[in-house]
Amino acid sequence: MWLNKNGWIDRVVGGWSLAGILTLQSGRPLTGYSGGYTFNDTVLTPASCDGYSPDMGKMHWEGGDPFSADASCLLLHPGTKSKITQPEAGTLSNIGRNYFTLPPNFNLDMALGKRFRITEAQDLQLRLEVQNLTNSVVFDAPSTGSSDITGSTFGLMTRISNTPRKMQVSAKYTF
Repeated sequence: MWLNKNGWIDRVVGGWSLAGILTLQSGRPLTGYSGGYTFNDTVLTPASCDGYSPDMGKMHWEGGDPFSADASCLLLHPGTKSKITQPEAGTLSNIGRNYFTLPPNFNLDMALGKRFRITEAQDLQLRLEVQNLTNSVVFDAPSTGSSDITGSTFGLMTRISNTPRKMQVSAKYTF
């Protein structure tokens, strides 16, 4: 409204729009199962952990491009896996269900647009849209086999629930 005095300044500086969607999610809870039915034969018993806190689980890259099919990441450092054991027969775990917490998720989608007025009844709109602007990798919860401490894939995260950065440019002429 202050720059409307001069038509050329308004055409350069005015008509911009910016939009975005920011997603911040805390980490999902995860139960580490022992791989055995130590208390009853109905439900797998959660693993026991000695000297391990719920927030010690951090993502550790095993190599590869994060968005490729062979991407893999471990929730637990190999040195801390030794603290996780199967409970004795007839006993429950010393930790409860959903003891571990997966890492938090972050995603940012943005759009930048500019509207050029041609005449009073006509205008041109240009728009740049970017999905996953920061190119963040968001891993899904581990598969069922990855939450069993007796399996070789315990804590392995391979499923990605988002896509790599995508950009799109569009134009619209209104008359």
